Amino acid sequence: PTTTFTAISAGPTHGLALTSSGDVWAWGRNDLGQSARTVPDIAPTLTPTDAGVGGGVPLVQTAAGFTSGGAIDALGRLWTFGADSQGQRGRTAPTDALVPSLTDAPWGAGVSIVDVAAGGFHVLALDDTGVVWAWGDGSNGILGTGDTADVTTPTRTDAPWTTAGRTITDVTTFGDVSLARDDAGNLWSWGADDRGQLGQHDANSGSVPGPVARDWAATPGAVTDVAAGGQHALAVDGSGVVWAWGSNDEGQLAQDTSLSQISFPIPVQADLAVVPVVRVAAGAHHSLALDDQGRVWAWGRNVEGQLGTGGTDARITTPTLTDGQAWTAHGVSITDVVAGPAHSLAIDTEGRLWGWGDGSSAQLTAEHFPSGTRTPVKLSEVAP
Repeated sequence: PTTTFTAISAGPTHGLALTSSGDVWAWGRNDLGQSARTVPDIAPTLTPTDAGVGGGVPLVQTAAGFTSGGAIDALGRLWTFGADSQGQRGRTAPTDALVPSLTDAPWGAGVSIVDVAAGGFHVLALDDTGVVWAWGDGSNGILGTGDTADVTTPTRTDAPWTTAGRTITDVTTFGDVSLARDDAGNLWSWGADDRGQLGQHDANSGSVPGPVARDWAATPGAVTDVAAGGQHALAVDGSGVVWAWGSNDEGQLAQDTSLSQISFPIPVQADLAVVPVVRVAAGAHHSLALDDQGRVWAWGRNVEGQLGTGGTDARITTPTLTDGQAWTAHGVSITDVVAGPAHSLAIDTEGRLWGWGDGSSAQLTAEHFPSGTRTPVKLSEVAP
């Protein structure tokens, strides 16, 4: 049968991919069960998970954290797997496990989880009533619960958006910053702010969600996509313009590195400004944008080749097209991109996976282990 992929998520040392039939495949490290396989070794190639993710129910979304993972099934239940050192599996009795299990579900019967995001050692989930739940490591207020304590079971975040009459539609997190988008296209942020990554015009960590500065307020549709990086963030407005804020030490805001950080969203200029963008992704120190023609743009740190341009520049501060010769040779374009800390992944129009950047833990599969690659390589083939 044909195996095609519809969604991907990237951890530092492993990846998860969702197939069109609702199964999850994984690759990379699994020493803590983060790849949902019962054998705790490196998966050198894309391998179907064998630990019962979903319990026989098709899956609709996956999230790869640093040492753990999660998946939502078609019934709106949330499964977690991997490390549980700080309660990131969302269960009353924290235990690392190679076998996935359902999280505790304080949201109650009849409520479904519709979005999940995994960070360093914590998880965010959104239910279908618009409530955001968080658990795991509470450092820097990353859980949005009003303090910095670890939480081992799903706990409601504070929700100042309800006072504004808004409902959250999706959540994202990476490292120590969390972001949520509401139904009016506003952004809310919480967590660490030492590099301005909350986008709130200051540099004070916040354990309660606060509004990101709305400099894009006049654009149609406000924010349509958002991505949290290591110490920076990206957003796309209704006109397809990319906005960036936070750390710029590697040019990840598409600014000269003499400007080390910016604490509010600014538009990304250069060639990218005239090409409508539909999707953004952010790694530890690099940024990606997918335009409406299926091309990938990249900027920021490039020491590990995570920009995919083929060059050896240590950093690139202007959005530059990733070398797409590999997929254009197949007559396809890209439909989605995600970023790990130092590597990048993409899906093409036929459901193949592509990757570039750091491969030191088989996060690009063992074909490119251990050195990685500076140009995109095919990680999967569409089986006949």
